[in-house]
Amino acid sequence: MATININLLPEELRPGKGGGGMSAPSIDRAAMMPIAIGGIVALVLGATPSLADSMWLTPWTETVAAEDAEIQAEIDKYNTTLKDLQSQGDRENLLKKQLATLQGVAGVTASWGEILNELRTLTPGNLWFESFKADNEKSEITVAGGALDYGSVAYFHRNLEHSEFFANPVLSKTEMTAGAVPTVKWDMKITVRMTGEKK
Repeated sequence: MATININLLPEELRPGKGGGGMSAPSIDRAAMMPIAIGGIVALVLGATPSLADSMWLTPWTETVAAEDAEIQAEIDKYNTTLKDLQSQGDRENLLKKQLATLQGVAGVTASWGEILNELRTLTPGNLWFESFKADNEKSEITVAGGALDYGSVAYFHRNLEHSEFFANPVLSKTEMTAGAVPTVKWDMKITVRMTGEKK
């Protein structure tokens, strides 16, 4: 069977025809392949920085900036708190100086806060207070309470005798009371040394 080849190209594009007898240049695909690959690689390399910037660098930069803003806000908050604490400390020091001045004018060197704190440190764990009365004119306090045993009352009495803020502790009553847990009821009058003189 015979094969018939039909060339559908225009006359001027057919090999060996047209263009004044000159043939159209043929393209060597094997030679063009490296050029095409090089062009594609150049396009990819040229687009990589902008793609990296838009896909990774810009979001990362925005995240870091947001985190920095949050950290700075926390630092500002702590700085404000620190300034408030420093202001309160300065005020406390000023009040202490004013208190010392007033105590000097009044002829005392101890405050009721110091005296009550001293009373707390002298109190054994098995003893407690139920009433507290102060007589400023006599510089005397009357305290009453309970204890789990007589030894705790005696220990408290001895501590008061050796304190720089208290003197002449006088027990008015010690009485054991019955109950689910037997307790000792006691009351005592104590002279308060507002000058804090050591014995």
